[in-house]
Parts: sequence; C-alpha cells; structure tokens
Amino acid sequence: MLRVGLRRLFHSTPVLSSAQAAIAAHNAKASGSVASVLAAAPQMYPRKVAGVSPAVNWSLADDRITPAGQAFRNASLSDLVSASWAPSDKDGVLSIPAVSSAAVSSVFLVEGTLPTSALTTPAAGINANASLSLTDYNAVMRSVTGYLSQVPQVWVADGTVGSHRSAETGVRVVSDNSVSSLAAQILLNRIPRVNDPMSFVRSARVFVAPGFAVPADLASKLPKGLSGDAGAVIVNLRSKVAAILGSVSVTLLQQTLSSLGSFASKAPVFFGSIAKNSLIVGRGANSRLLFLAEGPAVSFGFRAATSASPSEGQKVVLRDGVSNTVLQSDAGIASRPNLVKASENVVLTMSNAKGVSKVQKGVSEDDLAALVLASLEGVVLAADAVANARAIARIISSSNVFVSSPQDAQSVSGKESSSDAGFASVLDATRARWATLTAPKADTK
Repeated sequence: MLRVGLRRLFHSTPVLSSAQAAIAAHNAKASGSVASVLAAAPQMYPRKVAGVSPAVNWSLADDRITPAGQAFRNASLSDLVSASWAPSDKDGVLSIPAVSSAAVSSVFLVEGTLPTSALTTPAAGINANASLSLTDYNAVMRSVTGYLSQVPQVWVADGTVGSHRSAETGVRVVSDNSVSSLAAQILLNRIPRVNDPMSFVRSARVFVAPGFAVPADLASKLPKGLSGDAGAVIVNLRSKVAAILGSVSVTLLQQTLSSLGSFASKAPVFFGSIAKNSLIVGRGANSRLLFLAEGPAVSFGFRAATSASPSEGQKVVLRDGVSNTVLQSDAGIASRPNLVKASENVVLTMSNAKGVSKVQKGVSEDDLAALVLASLEGVVLAADAVANARAIARIISSSNVFVSSPQDAQSVSGKESSSDAGFASVLDATRARWATLTAPKADTK
C-alpha cells in the first residue's frame, strides 16, 4: 500500500488548469513544421536578435540614449556596408560623397570649458570659431540624444585613441548611420569584441547625427550657424563630449576625435590621413584593401595595387601616412598594429608633383623608424639613447603616425626631384639621425 502511494506521489500526471488543458489539446492537433516548433523547448527572454542587446542598451543609457529601435555596437564590416546608403561599384567597392571641411559653418566651443585658443593647436586639430553657452549646450544635447534614441537604428563604435596601450583613451562614437560608424571604427584603435559594453571605460564621447534637425522652438534661441542646414560641431572639453551635426566628413570626424583625445589623455593624439584609414576585407585572392580618404569623388575603397592577395600584417607606407593591413574575420581582432614587426612586408610609396607613384621595397626596421622620426615635429628626446629607442618604438607601434611627404624630400635635397631621388635623400638623412640617436655614448670619464 505504501509502495503504491509513493509511486502515485512521484509519477503522477500534473494537474492542468482548464486554460492549460485547452492549449495542450490545441497543440496536440498540430502537424508538420508547426508541431516541431511547438515541441521544441521554449526560448527564454532575452532572445538573441541582431541589434537587440540589453547590455548595449544599458550602456547607452549612461550616454543619455534610450534606443527605441535597434542598437549595433562595433558591427562587422559586412553589416555596416550592407546597411549603408552609399553606392558601390561592380566590384562591391563602397564610395561615399566627399564633404569638404569648408561645408561646416561653425565649430562651437562650450563656454567655461577652455579658451577658444586652446583648440587652435596642431594637437587639438580643430579650430573653434564660435562659443555656446552651457544652457544652450545642454538644450541641444538633450535634443540630439533624444533624436538618437528615436532613430530606427543607432550605431555604436567603441575604441581608443593614443599612441600606446599604456596611454590610450577610450572613445565612444554614436551615429545615426552606418557609414559614419564605419569611418569611426577605421579611425579608432580596436578593442576586443568580447569586451563588455557595460565595462568599457570611455573618457570621450562623440555623437554623429547628420540627419538631426534642430527643433523650431529651439532654433530661434540658438546662435546663428547652429540652427541652419550647414554642418556644425559642438565641443565640450570639460566633459569630453562632441556633437557633429549636418554635413559630416571623415576629416572632420578625425579632427574631433583628435581634439577630444588630446585633452582626455593630456597628450597629443595624431592621426595620419591614411594611418588609421584602411582595412582588408575578404580572404585570399578576393581580399580588398579599403581606404577612407577626402577629396572630390574619392572612392571609399579600391583594390590593393601592391598585391592581389595582401597578407596579414602587411604595411603600406604612403605619402600621407602608414597603412596597416588587417584581414577581417567575424571573430574580430584584439591586437594592435606594430610597425616594428614584419618589416619584410613594408612597401614605401612616394609620389612626385605629377602624382606618379614609385614603389620602394626592402626597407629595414631602422629605416622605417628613422622615417617616422623625421616626420614628427616637436619630439622631445631623452639624454639616454636607449630611452630614445624605446620611445620611438612606442611611436612606431602606434597606428597614429605621420611619415615623410614629397615636400620633405624636396627640402632635404634642396631642389625639386623625382620620387626616387627624393625618397633616397630623405632615407639618407633620416638614417644618419637614427644612427646618431641609437649610437652608444662615448665614455667621457
């Protein structure tokens, strides 16, 4: 008797309510694919849906943005391109309309943060020509963040600026379009994709909203130039926040990141015009080197001329900067570019006044270091040669560096020269400087 009672206790059929019984009876009549779906284990909230991530949404709440639609963080290149409004050619190369920096009517510096002259330094990279009161700034930013909260898709680019991992500054760029987010991801140093958005420390924020229109009731109270259709930039150096409204160019975004990064890290942040503006897309023979550049009808990407199948870590040094090629994958990358390594893959290109390009190969690590050093202005050198070498290695390991230009070649040679002769002149001069810096000091005792 006891055994039967225990069997009933542990193996009895659960009692269903009338509503549950009706649902179970209805589901039992299903067949085919519907039956397989109903038979599957229920999917618990939150479901994994592209653009819907509680962690990303909560992190955006710290930026005063509450997404009503989808929110993508550090999206893959394929997703950014597919969501882009920009046209592409038959090879799938994306082109974006170039916007001159002159199209930006005003750069507003929030009053009480720093004097306007502070933004005129080369390290800041941006010139403020107007001021904005703190009250007006708060009103505009509430409107901008409200706009970004309501757009169907908001794109988040998290990364860093800085010449070395020990001196990098976290930056978040929030955009209303995928093209601006793609530009931001290319300009910023990358972070591991596994990085938790809630734990990402960002010292600077940039809101990019070319589709934003100042509300009429607010426009009448704002300074002239901020309420019009022309582009405008608002910079608050105290809180390290900037907003780019209206016309947006790659150069403008680059200058804004440089300005905020310089003041956030208290050290200059340099961007070469090509240095952080390149990506490798695809694998093997289908690989394509993409550049982000300025100019009339500039193509956003073009097939690499140096190799039909660029290799991982290949370095291409152009007259405008250093390009580090990285093979993209769905898993993303976590490592920093390092120009000291893989020197056998370095290709140096110089252009003369006619735009004729010559390729120079076989450049050593020391030669590259010397070229980078020669192109930097105002570099403070230590008395110790070893300390100098380490400092220069840090500069070279950065993706934010400048290299020599044809103008440098002409100034060194003293006369207008071809790209070959100009390159040789620069290389000879910088080799001598590098040798002087790294040579052991003679014992004066």
